[in-house]
Amino acid sequence: MAPTPAERLQISRPWAERRLAVELSRAARFGRGFSIGLLDIDGLGEVNEAQGYEIGDLVLGQFAELIAAKLRLPDEGARWDDDEFLVIFPEIVGPAAVAALERVRRAATRVTCWLDGEVDVRFSAGIACLTAAGGGAGGAGGAGAGAAGAAALVGRAREALNAAKAAGGGRILAAGAIPAPRLELITS
Repeated sequence: MAPTPAERLQISRPWAERRLAVELSRAARFGRGFSIGLLDIDGLGEVNEAQGYEIGDLVLGQFAELIAAKLRLPDEGARWDDDEFLVIFPEIVGPAAVAALERVRRAATRVTCWLDGEVDVRFSAGIACLTAAGGGAGGAGGAGAGAAGAAALVGRAREALNAAKAAGGGRILAAGAIPAPRLELITS
């Protein structure tokens, strides 16, 4: 049985890495761009220290459900690191990806987790986009090819996330776009 969207957001990083590889491959093959968002729950460390890791885990679970409820059907997400989530937005770039995460951010500011006291679920996010390259064969692998392309894209999202946190958190910032690779036509 396939996992629900909320369950997918609690799945491990290897699952997210495979999904990211699939989107990079599609971008190379069809010349379509996509975006990723790297989300980090603001202040979860303080929740863990003040209320314990069990409460922090409940906040993580509720946050995963919130993300899943606000994303489009084709969007996918997974737990990336401790309190980080990676969301993949197939075939949308730039402002559309920011708008998608903004819906999640607005919902998060209205949701309060009542656990052992009030915990506001706020997050910071960084978005990175792989822009369309025209599709088809020709050209070299470029910045988006393989694991190096995934690392570059996640690195850009992390830079934007770190800038959002440095600016006080509770915000979404987008990094500059990376051009999509083009597949090289092999003739023999």
